Amino acid sequence: MASIQTVTNRTVVLQVPEMDCPVEVGEIEEAFKGNADVVKLACDVMSRQVTMTVKPTLTTDALLAVFKKISMPAEVLSEKAEEAKNRTLTLKVPAMDCPVEVGEIEEAFKGNGDVVKLACDVMNRTVTMTATSALTTDAVLATFKKLNMPADVVNEVAAAAARHTVKLKVEAMDCPVEAGEIEEAFKGNTDVEKLTCDVMNRVVTMTVTEGLTTGQILAAFEKLGMPAESLEDRPLAAVGGKELKLYVEAMDCPVEVGEIETALKDNPLIADKHFDVVNRTVTLVLTDANADTAGIFAVFKAIGMPAVEVKTAGGASETVLAVENMASDADVKAVLDVIGLDAAVDRKAQTVQFVTDAEHVLGIITRLNEAGWKASVKSTKTDTGIKKDEKLPYARLGTALVLAFGAEALELAGTFPEWAVMVPALIAIVLAGFGTIKKGVLCLVRGVFNMSTLMAVAVTGAACLGAWPEAAMVMTLYEIGEMIESLSMTRARKAIRTLLSVAPNEVEARINGTWTKIPIETAPAGIVYRVEPGERAALDGVVEDGTGSMDESMITGESLPVQKAAGATVWAGALSLESTIVIRSTAAAKDSMSARIIRAVEEAEQKKAPLQRFVDKFAARYTPTVFVIAVAVAIVGPLVTELPWTTWIYRALVLLVIACPCALVISTPVTIVSALALAARRGVLVKGGVYLEEGRNLKNAALDKTGTITRGEPKFQTLTLIGASDETKVWQQAASLADMSSHPVSRAVSDAAEAKHVETRVVKDFKALPGAGTEGRIDGALLRLTNLKWLESKGLATPEVKAAFEAAHAKGQTAVALSDMFGVMGVFAVADTVKDGAAEAIAAMKRAGITPYLLTGDNSRAAQAIGTSVGIAAENIKAELLPEEKLSHIEALEGKAATAMVGDGINDAPALSRARIGFAMGVKGADSAIEAADVALMDDDVGKIAWFKRLSELTHRTMAQNIIFALGVKVCFAVAAMAGVATMWMAVFADTGVTLLVVAWGLRLMRAGAKVDAMTRA
Repeated sequence: MASIQTVTNRTVVLQVPEMDCPVEVGEIEEAFKGNADVVKLACDVMSRQVTMTVKPTLTTDALLAVFKKISMPAEVLSEKAEEAKNRTLTLKVPAMDCPVEVGEIEEAFKGNGDVVKLACDVMNRTVTMTATSALTTDAVLATFKKLNMPADVVNEVAAAAARHTVKLKVEAMDCPVEAGEIEEAFKGNTDVEKLTCDVMNRVVTMTVTEGLTTGQILAAFEKLGMPAESLEDRPLAAVGGKELKLYVEAMDCPVEVGEIETALKDNPLIADKHFDVVNRTVTLVLTDANADTAGIFAVFKAIGMPAVEVKTAGGASETVLAVENMASDADVKAVLDVIGLDAAVDRKAQTVQFVTDAEHVLGIITRLNEAGWKASVKSTKTDTGIKKDEKLPYARLGTALVLAFGAEALELAGTFPEWAVMVPALIAIVLAGFGTIKKGVLCLVRGVFNMSTLMAVAVTGAACLGAWPEAAMVMTLYEIGEMIESLSMTRARKAIRTLLSVAPNEVEARINGTWTKIPIETAPAGIVYRVEPGERAALDGVVEDGTGSMDESMITGESLPVQKAAGATVWAGALSLESTIVIRSTAAAKDSMSARIIRAVEEAEQKKAPLQRFVDKFAARYTPTVFVIAVAVAIVGPLVTELPWTTWIYRALVLLVIACPCALVISTPVTIVSALALAARRGVLVKGGVYLEEGRNLKNAALDKTGTITRGEPKFQTLTLIGASDETKVWQQAASLADMSSHPVSRAVSDAAEAKHVETRVVKDFKALPGAGTEGRIDGALLRLTNLKWLESKGLATPEVKAAFEAAHAKGQTAVALSDMFGVMGVFAVADTVKDGAAEAIAAMKRAGITPYLLTGDNSRAAQAIGTSVGIAAENIKAELLPEEKLSHIEALEGKAATAMVGDGINDAPALSRARIGFAMGVKGADSAIEAADVALMDDDVGKIAWFKRLSELTHRTMAQNIIFALGVKVCFAVAAMAGVATMWMAVFADTGVTLLVVAWGLRLMRAGAKVDAMTRA
């Protein structure tokens, strides 16, 4: 088979002196409008240059002639051919049925510079490889033949354009107005896949194709009057240096995040950083994998927030194996020789203890069992590196509280000397708040104003005024409030993981024919294990033996059990309801679907919602502003009133206590985390808080048909023979081609042929025809299975063929034709069925204020029949669309109002990226669609679109309520402080109380599923 043929475009840069205003730009664009040979056109009025990407069929002379015709002569500055693209091959390898063959294939292509990427799927016996044009398909097939594993080409397509991320510092972007201008400037640019503006940090992050250089991006920002500086420009999948994950116990609110960012700013070792306040972790991307990180740890210690490294899952673990019959020194030596590691042997207990990576433990057990020793895991423990003090400071704070009350009582008695009041108060202050005061002093020295600074100044000030009992009470109540707040946040942290971490800690695996229980972290992909009735699956996998129903609600949110049989997919955590099921795992525990969802939710917390970014920015300025106001009150008050200095200083100290921004800044992340956790529990995986808040603005939803509105499982309906074609031969040839494709229509033909026991033939030179169908050679003859549009383009659509297609279309069916070089031999009609609940899902969207649109590549009659049957208006149904036409429709809708795109196929990826929010059908969707989307629906239920909007509305309302309540209380107490009716201990009570209330109000979203359901039905 010949390798894929590619057509190389070229980029032409022209100088056009007459193009000095937008009017001329419009004339140029109009002159080339509709020219199929022009792939891309960009005009830069400032430099008077036009950059065009054109096909080889459009000559440079023809280009210049067009410019001359519109009276704007042009001169060619440069002309460069695009580099040939890589291609992706999908191969069927029947002999690859276990990891041994996978290793042989990987070894055969190891070191081949023309193989960019190689992935083996043992379950489906397919190999997917991305290779350069220098490696021909024939050469690839020859390699497989040499391995005694003959392969057939299932698909061969040009690889997608390379992408890279560009991170820019834009100092002039200090409010959402500038962010809007930037987004508008790049709107419609097909080379920009994603753009995110972080106003608080004045950073813009862009994902762009190779067609847009960093230089062009910087020029665009210059043109906007917002000069940008490139922070990084690296391939999307490249890993520069290494990641350093740190646990920071003291980082319990966004205020500390700001301090850490300031402390680490301009550190040459750090390329990027991510903060997770809920889990108190900081992830640093280092520029050098071998860099000495001691200086980074020193920075954290210097700002009063010591950090410890978090060791990742799958790292070294301490394992204890029970090994039977180790009776002599010779036995011990034999066991140690098999293990091959430094190990401690306890002959009396019959155990061996060693440290190794978790994934190596199973191999050691297997080798011991093969050598005749009966070995099993007794215990295993992985060190994460985090050493937490799990003891709550009840005794310390209880003692401090008693002493503070005692000092207050002694002062009220009025019969004790001042030192007798001061001593218990001072002890209480040291017991309760020594760490806070120490941190506050360090921050004050650095000019950082946070809660520790405010408390240190307030308590010191009160002590200096002689108000020792009050200083002690304020310090103690503040620390008690911090402890309760920490407990609340711990609850939020644990809630995220307990929602989905339902898989057992052990797995009963088949090792050397014996069922043995081993820790889940030691089980690699490919292991066979069993699940008894009432137990949960430990690992993702496919059923190898047994049948029965399983509850997968923890992943999909769908409460109805799912029937499982051989070949069915099983998720870790799925509950077996009635029978024993044997499963072959497809992923290790750390790579299971539930683990990936947990990681995605935790990563989503870092993508802040607009309201959250506003609050963080407000809080950063709020605290120092209040500090300045307090100083002004202390100084100006005595000068303009007759009250003494001590009175105004005291009032200023009360103002400092109430100035804590914790309630303000902690309310939004807690609310977002709770909503993300609820969504994940319901089978809606949201990739960022920004989408969670933006969802409430959705007005349009563009839906793909197949797999979204319909089941995506069309069934064969009829075969219309054309002319004198032989039915048996038509079935045989069509089934042979259909077997090679994964397209739903091809699968319908293939399944029908299998039911008829049709014998298929070998297909050679098979390839997909994008937007048309497939082709391949059978017994030397070139055959195609294609749609009507392709037949018309080749002049093969005779009246008889058209009549067969029209008859199918009139019934809302999809048709494909089998043809050879002489014409069409038969037309196969298939029909898809509408999903249960699709009509109600559309109705729910309308109730939520979302107008549904249907965008499909299927024929118009089928699209109209299905679309109108579920309640989509006929004028909102667009059919026979190519991927780029779907993208155009999305852009048009987005220009009118916030638009969602819902799809599940590879062709949907561009439109998913362009929409305000892209929804992918998670379980059945293509990986590229899920990657491009912002929200994944794990149970493929399109009805979750309306549910998501209602959750977004509730989330935004909860955040707004928290912010208004927190600010309202602070304003009231600020007025009370100025009027002299509020005391310091009252202020700390109010501040702590407000913080706990907003945290509790945000956490309630975790159990708001029923309320969101009711909102969706209303």
